[in-house]
Amino acid sequence: GLHGAADVQWKIEDIDGDPINDVILGYRRGNSSFSVLTKSAPNNSFKWDVNNFQEGSGYQLRLEATDGITPTITIVDIFIDNTSPEIEISPLAQTSFKKAFTLSARGTASDGLSGVEFVEYSVDGKNWFKAIMTSGYMGKSSSFRISHPFALGDGEYDFGARAVDAAGNVSKPVFQKITIDTTPPRIGSYAISLGQMNFLPKNGSFEILSGSKVKLTISLEEDTAEAFLAIGGGKINLSKNKATGLWESGISFDSLGKLPMAITAADLLGNKIAGKEIGSFNVIPAGKTSVGEAKIYVSIWSEDSNSFVDWQANNYGESNPTISSENGEYNLALPAGKFQLLIQKTGFERIRTNEFILDEPSFINFDFTLVELKGVWGFIENIMVKIGL
Repeated sequence: GLHGAADVQWKIEDIDGDPINDVILGYRRGNSSFSVLTKSAPNNSFKWDVNNFQEGSGYQLRLEATDGITPTITIVDIFIDNTSPEIEISPLAQTSFKKAFTLSARGTASDGLSGVEFVEYSVDGKNWFKAIMTSGYMGKSSSFRISHPFALGDGEYDFGARAVDAAGNVSKPVFQKITIDTTPPRIGSYAISLGQMNFLPKNGSFEILSGSKVKLTISLEEDTAEAFLAIGGGKINLSKNKATGLWESGISFDSLGKLPMAITAADLLGNKIAGKEIGSFNVIPAGKTSVGEAKIYVSIWSEDSNSFVDWQANNYGESNPTISSENGEYNLALPAGKFQLLIQKTGFERIRTNEFILDEPSFINFDFTLVELKGVWGFIENIMVKIGL
């Protein structure tokens, strides 16, 4: 059968070695006279566009040639078929798998004229393999079976099939997407932060103050469906930030000491990594002032003014001054830089620390003992505190 722009090729040999002359290719349908398609075509071939011909059988091609002495004629019966076959795959029982498997499927194909010659399938939409025809070869209705010889590994696959009829028409392929995921979510890097400050581990552990609250942000594989942390016997659920694609949660501690941190994560297919240790926290005591509700002012060295200036705590989500609680505890974290602290409360001597340098963001847990002011100097000092001197 022929379809579309068909290539008609021939080969003529003379047993005596005489040259072949006057090669004429013609066609007809039914009992009409032959119409010439080409004479003495180069390369013994001719591209015949049959797109506008009526489909069906009853066509004949005639090839006529002579060596100048004896003419010869060959006639072959052909049909024209420009209609593509149709194909259908039985839906797979499932399209997501959490273990490697060998692809197997069944389906049917049909062609109203030349018949189904073969069926092909693909797992990537690019490379095609032959399916097994179980019935109806070259018939108007056929069945086929697909058994891919190799187990499919993790990934997404465009599984599809197409039918080809005896005239060479190819059906529109039908596809089903298959997802195979046999591995648990991969765990990426993570960060511990407070406002704009990111903390680095010290001797393998993140050092934080008892009572402070930090944020953990971690990268997990895209198909992760749920995840949580286990820290010191407690469970902390993680939630996915849709804007960043990262998983996060707030973390705070009341107990002291080194606490291991492990993560459990599962994907949409139930693949799970459980209790994978990813680090630890070293929870240290919060700093204290000997009296409650003392104010702790922070100054930072400015290279521009070559002096200490007020630290802009609001840029880091903190306040300056920090005020200790009724029992004297305070929570303070500072970025990298050179600092001085001033601790004061009405009725007590002020304390100004020596300058100190932080190479990286750190929690501060200095303890301060404030001495009560007495006498005239105490009266003067109180006035100076009240007016901010």
